[in-house]
Amino acid sequence: MKMRNVALRYCLCLILANSVFPSAAQSDDELIAYADLIRSSISSGQIDTFMKLLPRDVAFEDGSNYDSIRKDMQSIRDVAQAEVTAIIRVKRGLSRITIRVTLKPNQVVPIYFDISSKPEPFRIVDIYNQNGLERRREAEALKLYKEYDKISIRGFPGFSYMTSSDSDLKKLKISFNLDQVAGSGNEISRVIKLMQWVHRLVPHENSLSYIIPSNSLNIIDVCQKEKRGVNCRQLATILNDVYLAMGFKSRLVTCLPLKNEVEDCHVTNLVFSETLKKWIYMDPTFEAYFTNTKGIFLNHAEIRKAIVDGTVIHVNDEINSNGRPYQGGKIGYIRYMAKNMVRFVCSMRSEFGSEQKAPFYVELYPKGFTSCAEFESKTVGPNFQCISDPAVFWANPGN
Repeated sequence: MKMRNVALRYCLCLILANSVFPSAAQSDDELIAYADLIRSSISSGQIDTFMKLLPRDVAFEDGSNYDSIRKDMQSIRDVAQAEVTAIIRVKRGLSRITIRVTLKPNQVVPIYFDISSKPEPFRIVDIYNQNGLERRREAEALKLYKEYDKISIRGFPGFSYMTSSDSDLKKLKISFNLDQVAGSGNEISRVIKLMQWVHRLVPHENSLSYIIPSNSLNIIDVCQKEKRGVNCRQLATILNDVYLAMGFKSRLVTCLPLKNEVEDCHVTNLVFSETLKKWIYMDPTFEAYFTNTKGIFLNHAEIRKAIVDGTVIHVNDEINSNGRPYQGGKIGYIRYMAKNMVRFVCSMRSEFGSEQKAPFYVELYPKGFTSCAEFESKTVGPNFQCISDPAVFWANPGN
């Protein structure tokens, strides 16, 4: 055991010595000791010892707190081994300790602890698993691809929006009495109520099959008959049709990460507010929208810029997943969308069941992202164009 502790100490000292933010040897020694205290309290089931490392008013970014962490700790049984595998300086005043926990019979679970040295010597400020770490890494990609080339597009016709006089949109409006759903409040109130109605009408369920044809009337009909849900794309399809039926200009927006897997994305809505003279973001999957510190509603471009710049933005209190609290809380949702805001795709024509009519897709891609045309052309065929000018992609209707 003594040799093991010496080896551990040597390896961790090497990690700390090679970090970007070097600190005094005594501070390194204390951090190593702190890491081992966490490890030993987990391996020996000393819950009270572990809980002393957390302030009672703790509120982690995934929505957990002191009481929920204690409950989670009590649920951990049969720990075969716990070992510190890394200590990394994330930035000044913040380190990340990785503890590899082996549960009987042979389940390995890495747990990450973000440790702050301010205002006290050391304290745990966040705890997360492998998925949480990957989400943090993916969100960082947005900052690497924050700029656009802004190359002018000759002959680009812009986006078009079906009017509410379309027969299918009229049928949708009358069938579900959308005027009553929207209510008699102001424009923003009606926009939100329509989004909330879609969210509560059809559950979100990724694992179920895609409904064809993909339009609001058919999707709702199938879901009600089969008592089933749909994925985020078809929820956004319903809301897009609803907005168009009510006379709003609206788009289906596929929010894509850096990775080239189209399944790994989130689909939302962009609806134009005549009152605010701007687009605003709506997410029927999680009943979510964004505002700034002044309560002004934000759109995709503004949310993306705020995340890149580190500006404070807010998610509405009603955010949920099928009536249950959103896993990760508001901060978790911001991180999720940060990961999904590297690229955006819209159909050039926004109409009833837009994606069932051989749509022409337009992707807004960032500077330095070179695989857009090659990858997407293989995915959706020739009806596709890549652009890197946000002013063109996010242009107001009629501009």
